[in-house]
Amino acid sequence: VMILFGLSFRTFKIMFYVGLPLALSILWTLGFASLAFHHLNILTCIFSCVLIGLGIDFAIHIVNRYFDQDIVSLDVLPRLEKTFRQAGMGIIIGGITTAAAFYSIGISGFKGFRELAFLTGTGILFCMIVMILVLPSILLWFSSRKGPKQRVSIAGFGLKPLLNSLRKYPGSLLVVSFIAICVLAALGISIKFDDNLKNFRPTGNEVFLLQDKVTAWLGGSTGKIFLVATDKSEVGVMETTASIYEALREMKESGMVAGINSVSKYFRAPSLQKKNMDFIRRHPDAFDIKRIQWTFNEALEENGFERLDLYDEYFGSLSRAFSPEKVLLPGLLNETELGGFLKPFVYQKGGYFKTVTYITPNKDLWSRADTALFKEMIARKMEERGIKGDCFQLTGSSILTGDLKELIINNMKSSLWVAGLIIMLVLLV
Repeated sequence: VMILFGLSFRTFKIMFYVGLPLALSILWTLGFASLAFHHLNILTCIFSCVLIGLGIDFAIHIVNRYFDQDIVSLDVLPRLEKTFRQAGMGIIIGGITTAAAFYSIGISGFKGFRELAFLTGTGILFCMIVMILVLPSILLWFSSRKGPKQRVSIAGFGLKPLLNSLRKYPGSLLVVSFIAICVLAALGISIKFDDNLKNFRPTGNEVFLLQDKVTAWLGGSTGKIFLVATDKSEVGVMETTASIYEALREMKESGMVAGINSVSKYFRAPSLQKKNMDFIRRHPDAFDIKRIQWTFNEALEENGFERLDLYDEYFGSLSRAFSPEKVLLPGLLNETELGGFLKPFVYQKGGYFKTVTYITPNKDLWSRADTALFKEMIARKMEERGIKGDCFQLTGSSILTGDLKELIINNMKSSLWVAGLIIMLVLLV
C-alpha cells in the first residue's frame, strides 16, 4: 500500500506522511483490543490489514487535495483550511458509515464476528481521527520546513484519455455499462455459497492427504458424532440407549453409518434383563451351576483331560451372572475396575443420567448439506423407533461446525440489512 501510494504521488517521501498516522491508528486499536478483549482471535488478527486498506482512503483525500495544483501556491494554513473544507465532511461521513457497516456485524451470535466488528469499527474511527489530527500536523511541519510552495506531481493513471472518451461517446459507454451490469447481475444472482471446508484446504498438504487415506482405509469418517441420551433415572436412560443402539445397528447393516460404539453393546436394556431373569427363575434346572460344572468336568475326563480348579473362578462368575436378584446397571460398577472403561459412555450431571453413543459416519461431513442430511437421517430413524427428539441430542465437531456455518450465514444476512439502514440514516442526517 505504501509503495503504491509513493508511486501515485511520484515521491517516496510522502509515504512517511501517511505511514506514521496509519501506524498510530493500528497501535491505538491494539491498545483498545487489549483493554476491551485482552486478546486477539483468528478473525480479529486481520484488523490491521483492513485498517491499512480502508484508512489509506482518508489519507488519499487529504493529501490529494492538499497538493492540488489549484491551491498549491497558497500558504500552508490556507491550504489546510481549504483542504478540509472540500474533503473534511466526506472523510467524516465515510469514516462513520464504514465503521457503522462493521458495527452492524456485531449483532452476530458468533463471538468471533462480534469482536471483529467492534474492533474494526472502532479502528476505522481511530484511523479517521488520526488522519484528521496527526496528518495535517505532519504536513504543516514539513511544509513549514521546506517552504509553502512545495509541489508534488500526482500520477494520472490514464484518466485523461478515459474522460475524453466519456465526452465523445457517452451513449456508447452507457450501453456497454448497462450490458456489463446485466451480465454480472445475472451471474451474481446464480452464485452459490461454498461452505465445504474441504475446498479451503491447501492442496498437496501431507496432513490432509493422510487424513483422506485413513478415511478410505477405515471405510468411514475420522470424525465421530456423539448422540447423547438423557433421562432422570439410570434405568430410563439405559432403555432409551438400548433402543437407540438397535436403531443405529439397523442403519449400520443397511450401510447408512460406518460404525457404532455404545454402552448397550455391553449392557442389555433393563426390561430385557428382567425378562431374562424371569426366564431363569422359571427354568432353574437349566441354569443349575452345580449341574453345569459336573457336566463340564465329566466332559474333561472323557476327553483325556485332567480335572483341575482352573475354571472354578469362571463358574463362580457364571453363578453370579445367573443370579436373578437385580438388574445390572453401569452405576453399580463405578467403583470397580470397569469404572474407567464405562466412563466415556455413561455419566451423571445435574440430577440427570446421560449416555454417549459414538457414531462413525460413512464420510466426513464437510458441508452444511451433508451435515443436515445426516442429522435428518438420524432423527427420522429414531422417530421410526418411537424415540422422541427431546430424549437425545447430536453433537460433535462436524455438527457444531455445521450449526456455526448456519449461524454465520443468517447473521451476515441480518448484518447486511442493518448496515444498509444505518448508512441510509447517516446520509439522511
